[in-house]
Amino acid sequence: MSSNTTNVGLYKKNPSTDGNDTFDINTMLNDNWDRIDAQLGAQVAVSPPPTAVNLVNGLQVVNVPQSSPFNLQNIKGRTLVNLLGRDGNFEDISRWGAFQGTIALDTANKIYGANCVKATIGVGQSYVAVLQDLSLKIGSNYIAVAEVRNGNSSMGVNVAVVGKGTAPPNLTINSTLSYVKFVATVVSQRVQVMVNGVAGQYGYADGFRVYELSTAEYTALASMTDAQIAAKYPYVDDVKHVNAPYVIKYGENLAPTFGEWSNAIAEAFPTPYSAKIISSTTANQQAAATVNAVVGTAYTYAVSHNGYIGMDFRDNVGNVLLTSGFVTSQSITLTAPSGTATVSIYIASNGVIGTFTFSNPMLNLGVTAKPFKPRNDNMLAFPNVQLTSSVDGSMYDTLFKRNGKYFVEKRFRDMVLDGSQTWIFDADLTGCKSVRSPITGQTPHTQRVTKFDGKPLTFSAGGSTVPDWTVFDLANLYITIADLDSGWGEAYTPTAQEIQAYFYGWRMYDGGGSGLPYNNSGTKTWNTIAGWGTPTYSTFTLPTSIAPVGNGNWKPYKLAYQLATPVFEEILVEGSMSLHEGLNQIEVGQGAVIREKAYPWYLAGSNEYLINNTAGTPSLLRNRARNMMMVYKNGKIDNKWYVLSTGLPYGTSQAGIKAENFDPTAVYEASYIALDQYILSAPVQAVTAEAASNLKTVVDVLAANQADQDARISATEILARQIYNVPQKTSAVLVLYVDGTNGADNNDGSAGKPFKTIQRAINNVPQIVNHVVTINVLVGAYAEDVDLSGFICAGSTSVFIKLVAIGVVTVNSISMSRTTRASITGFTATATTNSGFSANNCGSIDFNMCTVTSASGSTEGFSIVQSKAQITNCVVSNRVVAFLISTNSEVMITNNTGTGNTYIFSGAGGSKVTTSGTIPTGTTIYSSSFVGVVNPWGDNTQANRSAFRTTLATTQNISASTSTKLAFASEFYDNLSEFDSVINYRFTAAQSGIYLLRASAEANATVPSGSSMYIIARVNGINLADIGMLHANNSTPPLVNGQIVLKLNVGDYVEFYYTSTVALTLNVYSTEASITRIA
Repeated sequence: MSSNTTNVGLYKKNPSTDGNDTFDINTMLNDNWDRIDAQLGAQVAVSPPPTAVNLVNGLQVVNVPQSSPFNLQNIKGRTLVNLLGRDGNFEDISRWGAFQGTIALDTANKIYGANCVKATIGVGQSYVAVLQDLSLKIGSNYIAVAEVRNGNSSMGVNVAVVGKGTAPPNLTINSTLSYVKFVATVVSQRVQVMVNGVAGQYGYADGFRVYELSTAEYTALASMTDAQIAAKYPYVDDVKHVNAPYVIKYGENLAPTFGEWSNAIAEAFPTPYSAKIISSTTANQQAAATVNAVVGTAYTYAVSHNGYIGMDFRDNVGNVLLTSGFVTSQSITLTAPSGTATVSIYIASNGVIGTFTFSNPMLNLGVTAKPFKPRNDNMLAFPNVQLTSSVDGSMYDTLFKRNGKYFVEKRFRDMVLDGSQTWIFDADLTGCKSVRSPITGQTPHTQRVTKFDGKPLTFSAGGSTVPDWTVFDLANLYITIADLDSGWGEAYTPTAQEIQAYFYGWRMYDGGGSGLPYNNSGTKTWNTIAGWGTPTYSTFTLPTSIAPVGNGNWKPYKLAYQLATPVFEEILVEGSMSLHEGLNQIEVGQGAVIREKAYPWYLAGSNEYLINNTAGTPSLLRNRARNMMMVYKNGKIDNKWYVLSTGLPYGTSQAGIKAENFDPTAVYEASYIALDQYILSAPVQAVTAEAASNLKTVVDVLAANQADQDARISATEILARQIYNVPQKTSAVLVLYVDGTNGADNNDGSAGKPFKTIQRAINNVPQIVNHVVTINVLVGAYAEDVDLSGFICAGSTSVFIKLVAIGVVTVNSISMSRTTRASITGFTATATTNSGFSANNCGSIDFNMCTVTSASGSTEGFSIVQSKAQITNCVVSNRVVAFLISTNSEVMITNNTGTGNTYIFSGAGGSKVTTSGTIPTGTTIYSSSFVGVVNPWGDNTQANRSAFRTTLATTQNISASTSTKLAFASEFYDNLSEFDSVINYRFTAAQSGIYLLRASAEANATVPSGSSMYIIARVNGINLADIGMLHANNSTPPLVNGQIVLKLNVGDYVEFYYTSTVALTLNVYSTEASITRIA
């Protein structure tokens, strides 16, 4: 009997039954050829238009007809300007007003940052309002949005705009989006959160933002859901652009390896995709994995097993919306209901005693279980890329692909406005001053300036006579500054340097007692704007560097403006992406951090190293992580690491590896998605891409990509040969140059052809250094974490690596490990999430004239671990620890300065520190964890040193020509209780050493001219030395003073005696003595 083939439908005969049939050419050949031609022709003969793949922010499912490369077309920039600045984060309650009740910070119900606001209705009132007034543009469109949560109010919580509208109240304890859209009809507009009910009832709010909208955006609000509004207009601090966008295509199998499942069963997993449960009780034993899910999508979970499996969908707070329960079937299919955020899959014993095995878990989209394959995610990420737009979105930066490379068309530029800019006084206005800074290359009147509190300044095309306005012409940026902000009095004209100090975060005032703005009289004094009123930060010296953070609310002014001419920049890209035939789960987002250097930390008793665990401070990444993506070992992906969401991650994700798989000599890096998006980025709105529609277009795309890659690889190989063609050891003195402005990393590093980056120059140095190597870095800002690790300096001690800054050079940080000798001179480190300068397990390292002043409440200025170092003429300010000295380090610290540190020294492990000259100041000299030796004789605090000071308790009469013991009965301090101020008035040494003795004695009246007076030190009852002597005149009461240095042994006692040729009486407070051990 004849039949047809399954896929193409070719006609075929059965030899057993049809063997005697006449051969029909049309049926057996021609018809079949036509069918083959029709099928293959659609795949290989024509090139239909590609399938459009249009993605939006967040998680989505895309269906494509053919497995093919993902061809990104463009990503457009976007900027969100929160008119409330950072106030809507509710970290500083003083920025808000309260009407008919009280407001307070609350940590338990926060959504962003560390706090939210709790508002409580006052006595006899029916509501309380948390309010702030904004300056708006009449006729412009706005939306006011916040997340609100009810506490116990009977009428709920909502956002309101006075005179414009009130959002529906939220009566639930769940956080709900509340918003009001409106058109401004007045300049000053009050926005508020209201809690409605009776006295004593309360509610919460967080993430308050107010955005200006274009007409099209305002109109579109009418057709948008709350979820869409939340996604399009999320909370951001001050002004944020799209930063570090990414696209992830999750694997056809969404299930992770068993080692990454939570609530893990006690039995070890034999392989990544097999598990065993040995149950000896009726208590359920289970393990679960959770991944994000898309509403309305069917998911199928399949496992080979002899136990129980389950699947459920949950909302964003963990409530179960739909569950399969535990079943014995080999697969489960469910569709994600409304409100779904995640899908969880389970293996379990379900309370049954026995041994259960599970293998090859597969979670795929669709209603049919697919054959097992390991999970394989693809990621396309653009680190260090920022995409900006105008407020109305009509102009924007664009990321696009051309000839296999990725570029950004930059139409906007961002810059920090701090004291490093040139600032010029412009005009004195009533209540404010106008200043200007020369800036060129801009389109006039396109500026967007945010103040130190995060709020935008008011834009003006012409001049302004009120504070917080900005004008931008072809040559200058103008800003008006309130006299109360700057501290410049109404009649005072600030100098250029004083304007710079303001933009560094300092406010001037009259320090002579009034505390008012300085107005040409009194004492010029400065205090930090953030720490205003805190004497610790006051200074009489004109500040020339950024102010300490203080209470954390001050950040520099920022400027964004449109360029007169767009510029095109080639950018770095990480990874590549393909789509599989059928349904693909894809995530679009921002805040991707790629290949950040990581420092794994061993968790005692766990047989495990971790990255990003809060218990291991060295392991913390720079940002809290939402999702750890990959860990790299020496530049290559290390698949032995696994992702954990439990166990004290910094954020919601950390990475772990078994100790036997960890290489302590390797360099590890981590890629992850940052958790706190609101401080990093505005959301990506759309990604435009394409996928091939048939086999021919897939081949065409692959061929074109291969050609582009060949071109890029050949260029890379040329550069690699230059970079890696480095001899093993030096053969002569080596001098290299770096110029961030005019250099190129494919140069040879000579003075005429300098490198562009510092790391490129370091990578050109042989590992074994037999001669002096000097790397001269020319003036500029280098956004590099410089790594000077692994260099062995052989021969004499004069052989070392010198890294020298020529002019003002800033870097993120400079670190090194296992380098024997090096010197770092003249660099400024700006990093706030890691140490400015660090040496780990190094030989002899010199840091000279280096600066760390960027404020950080969590990291050190200098970190020296198991190393020898000298730190000379450096500046350390505004750090939690100025010097971290740890693990048997030996450090010499000479003539260093700085202010605003929390601790000067911290560390552990028996280190030795010698100080000479000045050291930076701090709130506390030593942290509580410091275990080491500071100062030449081995104690750590002045309280442990032998020292006392004393005065008379009452006047003392002295007889003529009689040696009289001074009755010092009143003590200022006596560290070791060595002075007897009650009976013998003597000091008894508790320690052997060299001591400084000082004494003075003043009579209460004049004495005859020519009279003589002496102060004598007696040691063990014997006159040993004259401390001071005086031959008096009769014009003033005689004052005898002096000092001597003596060597005392333990138990030696010292007494002070006074002798005069005439009788007299000694005053109380001007007759004193002190003894201090100095060595």
